[in-house]
Amino acid sequence: MNYLLEIGTEEIPARFVQRLVQELKTNIFTNIHNANIAINENDMQTFASYRRLTVFIKELDKQQKDVNAEYKGPPLTIAKNADGSLSQAGSGFLKKWNTDTFFEKDGYLYAKVFIKGKKTIDVLAELIINAIRSTYLPIAMNWGTEKEKFIRPVHWIISLLDNNILPLSFAGKTAGNITYGHRFLSGSDTLRGKESIISNSNDYEKILNELKVIVDANKRKDQIVRDIKNRYSEAVIDDDLLNEVTYLVEYPTILEGHFPKDFLNIPDKILVTSMKKHQKYFPVYKKGSLQNTFLMVADNVTPTNSDNIIMGNERVLTARLHDAQFFYHEDTKRNFDFFNEKLKSITFQQKLGSIADKNNRNLQLAEYLYELLKFTTKDKEITTHIIQNQKADLSTSMVFEFTELQGYVGQQYALKWGYDKIIADGIYEHYLPSFAGDKLPSTLYGTIASLSDKLDTICSHFSIGNIPSGSQDPYALRRQANGIVQILLSNNDANINIESLIKKSLEILNFENTNQVFESLCAFFETRISTILKDQELPMDIIKAVTTLDISLLKKRIDFVKLLKEALEYKSIIEAIVRVQNITKDVKKTVDVDQRLFKFDIEKTLFDEATDLEILCNSSLWNEATLHRLARSASIITAYFNEILVMDADEKIKNNRLSCLYSLSQSASVFANFKELNT
Repeated sequence: MNYLLEIGTEEIPARFVQRLVQELKTNIFTNIHNANIAINENDMQTFASYRRLTVFIKELDKQQKDVNAEYKGPPLTIAKNADGSLSQAGSGFLKKWNTDTFFEKDGYLYAKVFIKGKKTIDVLAELIINAIRSTYLPIAMNWGTEKEKFIRPVHWIISLLDNNILPLSFAGKTAGNITYGHRFLSGSDTLRGKESIISNSNDYEKILNELKVIVDANKRKDQIVRDIKNRYSEAVIDDDLLNEVTYLVEYPTILEGHFPKDFLNIPDKILVTSMKKHQKYFPVYKKGSLQNTFLMVADNVTPTNSDNIIMGNERVLTARLHDAQFFYHEDTKRNFDFFNEKLKSITFQQKLGSIADKNNRNLQLAEYLYELLKFTTKDKEITTHIIQNQKADLSTSMVFEFTELQGYVGQQYALKWGYDKIIADGIYEHYLPSFAGDKLPSTLYGTIASLSDKLDTICSHFSIGNIPSGSQDPYALRRQANGIVQILLSNNDANINIESLIKKSLEILNFENTNQVFESLCAFFETRISTILKDQELPMDIIKAVTTLDISLLKKRIDFVKLLKEALEYKSIIEAIVRVQNITKDVKKTVDVDQRLFKFDIEKTLFDEATDLEILCNSSLWNEATLHRLARSASIITAYFNEILVMDADEKIKNNRLSCLYSLSQSASVFANFKELNT
């Protein structure tokens, strides 16, 4: 059997449509599957626009599966009498399930119940209604006297099982087999569009296409891209904007408009953002240069109204660009000093002061980074100029209007005011990376600005209890921590221990609960490192073995453990070192190793090996030669345990041996946490 559900509504905000129809599909699948009706999620298809949400199911079983169910009842101490017969409680439990069949398990009485599957047609309507009601609504509303909530008022419902109406009601509407075409293009005088009967669910898409509705969102999207590229091969198609306009239309037509060339004196990204954010237009480029042309995706175009649509959109965009031009001209009459002063009155967070206060902390962190990285006086001056001015654009009219342009506006204003390009670029780069997969700062100056800003944001929020939990991360601290880790992992000049940065940041913040916050931050960053390494498709055992906040050590560990995994001696190395670590795990206090207490030659051999291993683990390069030395250590360890009883009756000898093994264990642990590696 096939099943078709269409929910026709008033206009749903485009940004919600895709997620809404996918969740509706998932809920329907879950309900049907849990009702023991055979269904394949690959046989389900969704259609959606701003006016309709549709789920189509192919090959639905005609009947539920029969089920042999087991239900847990009361404890046997209650369910049975002393003579072993069922008590009143036991009999009542079986009566509840209308069965005489039972068994005993783990001290409880269980009922065995055979449940005969019902016909799908008899249960499907309730499953569908429950799926609709359980669908998450980002905006829930009532209308009229209707008590049911939905994202927008419901105007019609189609519910077809094969070619017959499956009766159901939702939000005051009774399901039928009538759909409606495009409001303006389907040839109807009604606001809903021309109505049409769907007599066969397989014809749904075809009928709507005849009514000027391309109901498959993927086909609408493909048509939009194809038509744009046919007009301008250099048109930049932003994926987010494309997804949004796909759900703003049912029968897309691409129209071309223009704006006065004078506006091209404004930085490109400001113009493009105004086009995309406010008007949902696609910008046009020619040989890499932005043109005074834009492409719009319209939904109700006819041969007689296209010129009016274009003129109306040109008029609206021109007004928007006049605003942007005004902001640009007014802002650039000022300077960084003016806007930096205004930062003192903009709150970063109530308990953390103003944006100006935050930027002062950024500068102090940068000073610490200068020392770690041995910056020259000139490098310090450049980076300090960047950090001093990197937040200034937050108080500009332009960023107030277009918040997503923070950093870019600062960069463009810096160039306008005659600052060196390297400073302007650093101002922009201090926000990088701003999302997953974004580019990283290209200079060490931008890197330091980005690191100090992100680290202060994370540490300051942790200090006042704003810690990410579950899916809740309102201050995007995970994203910023990921950015710090990605920057450090990709930058060979920034081999820094994150622990030291956290300590310095907390010292600058000077809150009372520093130790507790420090532990939380270290654990938080370790989790972010693990997540990033997982995204790089490293095996989980390697991730656990190499994770450390010392970035230079982390890089060395990753390469070395990959090498170790390929070695013939891999298993013997792991087993030997883990054995040492296990026997010394409870050692809390060691003594200086006294060679005079050695009784066997192998003790001296192990002592020398531990000394060599300490030098080896601290060397700048770990390679195959290092691996061979570690294999030699493993063979010595094995021989040692074969000949020596570590836990000697003489306490001094025992502690001497444990101290020697502990020293070796500590050196080996620099390479990796060997206990985490699979053998």
